[in-house]
Amino acid sequence: MLRSYATTDIGQKRQLNQDFIYLSEGPIGNLPNVFIVADGMGGHNAGDFASRYAVETVAENFADGVLAPLFYMTIGGAPLALAYKAVNTMDSMIGYKNERYLQFGRAAAKLDDGANYLPARLAALLWIVAAPLVGQDAREAFRIWRRDRRNPPSPNSAQTESACAGALGIQLAGPAWYFGMLHEKPTIGDGCRPVEPEDILRANRALYAASILALLLCLGVRALVVILL
Repeated sequence: MLRSYATTDIGQKRQLNQDFIYLSEGPIGNLPNVFIVADGMGGHNAGDFASRYAVETVAENFADGVLAPLFYMTIGGAPLALAYKAVNTMDSMIGYKNERYLQFGRAAAKLDDGANYLPARLAALLWIVAAPLVGQDAREAFRIWRRDRRNPPSPNSAQTESACAGALGIQLAGPAWYFGMLHEKPTIGDGCRPVEPEDILRANRALYAASILALLLCLGVRALVVILL
């Protein structure tokens, strides 16, 4: 598993530089100089993975961290939303394919896959709609989503990742490090250019826009239900 750290503090920078793998240093957004390091990859090509992992996390977390709770809140209120978060948190804690958790965590992973099946697909469509609102390419987002949305082994993770990759013109997924082991996976997107740290901010902007659309959609559905009932 990759863990990354970013800081502008000189003292903390020195400590991180001693303990972790140097990735990059330079301006990001409004911050004049950000120092980025990571660990957990055994020192192998860390700089090629860090920004990509962060963008993937932003895209995937829109589905299970934003849209899915809103989805279940809309159709079942707070009890169903809390039940979903319990399943999702359990998957995050124990849903790993390693010796320790493979058997115990399988049920949590399968439950999470089922609970996220519809929200993940709705999230991808909202990401595509949100893309032009933040200056990204909705046409490419839709094309890559249609082509690559089933690429990784997970039935849900590629939904928003493919929309994000197309919108940004980058390639996601592919080789990934988990617990110090390299796993080969299919790629998502055409990779028109390398992934760069600024793509994290671009993905965040798309997430914010898609989140606003999701909130408006869910409020509209709830209002419609109240009117009809």
